[in-house]
Amino acid sequence: MISLGNFFYRYFYIKFNKRLFSNIKSKKKILVEFFEYPPSIVAFSIFANFLSNFLKAEIQLYIPVSINFKIFFKILINKFFFLSNLKIYNSFGAHNLIIPIFIKNEEADNIYNDIKKKILKKEDILKIKIKNIPIGDLIYDEYLRRYNFPTIDIDNKLFFIYLKKTIRLYLFWYKKIDNNVEALIISHSVYHLGLPARIAIYKNIKVYNIGMNYIYSLNKKKQLRLSGFQDYKKIYKKIKKKFNINIINFSKKEIITKFEGKTDITQIEATSQVNTFKKVHSNNHLIKNDNKNIVVAAHCFSDAVHAYGKNIFLDFYEWIKFLGEFSLKSKEKYNWLIKIHPAHYERNYKIWKKILYKYPSFVLLPKNCTHHEILKLSPEVVLTVYGSVGYEYPFFKIPVINACKYGPHIAFDFNYNPQNKRDYLNLLENLHKLKEKSNFEKNIQDASKFYFLRFLTNYEFMNNLNSLIKKLKDKYGTDYIYYSYIKKFNEKDYNKKIGYFEKFVKSGKFRIYADNTNKKLSKPILFY
Repeated sequence: MISLGNFFYRYFYIKFNKRLFSNIKSKKKILVEFFEYPPSIVAFSIFANFLSNFLKAEIQLYIPVSINFKIFFKILINKFFFLSNLKIYNSFGAHNLIIPIFIKNEEADNIYNDIKKKILKKEDILKIKIKNIPIGDLIYDEYLRRYNFPTIDIDNKLFFIYLKKTIRLYLFWYKKIDNNVEALIISHSVYHLGLPARIAIYKNIKVYNIGMNYIYSLNKKKQLRLSGFQDYKKIYKKIKKKFNINIINFSKKEIITKFEGKTDITQIEATSQVNTFKKVHSNNHLIKNDNKNIVVAAHCFSDAVHAYGKNIFLDFYEWIKFLGEFSLKSKEKYNWLIKIHPAHYERNYKIWKKILYKYPSFVLLPKNCTHHEILKLSPEVVLTVYGSVGYEYPFFKIPVINACKYGPHIAFDFNYNPQNKRDYLNLLENLHKLKEKSNFEKNIQDASKFYFLRFLTNYEFMNNLNSLIKKLKDKYGTDYIYYSYIKKFNEKDYNKKIGYFEKFVKSGKFRIYADNTNKKLSKPILFY
């Protein structure tokens, strides 16, 4: 039910869009994902209309995934309710909603039979290509997410039923994304949501992954939004020349805000982020021996395992199983402290109960156990695949080992970044040497550089965006962004943005890095 306030926010935003934007009719198309998150809708409206005018192309809407009766009913409501999300999209020129259907034909059956023959083990799923387009990661992650499985069992008939449907969905999008499509605007590059984008990339069609505080242009080398971290050292050198501030100190201040239990930029931007540095006492008395402690910062088993690309292990479950087997064989006895992300605790608890039974050295920390309590246990090391502990724990002089080949921390040396299982095992067997080998002063500096590039240089579509998003989360609700955008709209600033976008699109670069160190309009300082 829409509240009275939201009713007016939507009503005036629709009227505003109709005044600001003009519809272009053309054979050329820009496909915009029908994503129902108001901050993203505002960003989509601005960028889609820039592209429409720049490419002289018509804007069309699409739903990336197959729909069920519940979604179909929701679409009907959207179609007839005059303040629905669909009507908001229509107000900025996005029409002709494309709803995918499964293509059931001989070609689909032949592709399925060919792929099925090649899947002898679950590693083979990641190798899946259809018409020379790699989509194995999307298939793998969507399956885990859809059924909330920790890993894939290829002896389960359900997987192959799902695979057949995925192939039929793929063929719909392969046919729909034709020579008339000039560009796609998407919300996510993972799961089935990323299928149209992946196809477009390999057909040399521009794909823009847009949010309220970022703009990425995906390509064959960087097919995922969370890509390109290996370039961070080069990017840092270029950005450092353009700033009149001490970047390391600027970042440290923001990170320390997080350690104090306050809200930092990562919690503001991500709806699922919880600050586990808050000083909440969980009465943690689980550790009753003198063994040294290892912290395992566990991930949600079904949460976009390959969001950063390939990892050392096939999925998070295989990673945990590897650690469990090591714990059984290790001559050195450790307490393996398992910290499940509180946002995913209940979703993963049943799976962890079975794992704990098999590996007695594993100790599940309480849901509300904080990092400050963990730090009192003086862990020898923290293990993660690509979690935020990577840049957090170096500040407390504790080594971190990642298990991700292309993860966010790969460019710097503030973590250990093994590239295969053999190197990973070698680090586990020599945990006692890691602290003495670590240069924590340098690690803190490098972690601060990373934090700056990753979180403090995002391109923002609106002034003071983070304070606004905090209001949306804490008080007003997400529809308030429509009112705020209209209220703050400035034609001069809007035209500047259009100029930035044009330069970015022409550059062919991957991401816009922006100067957000003052209260002024987010200004691009680098395309890379």
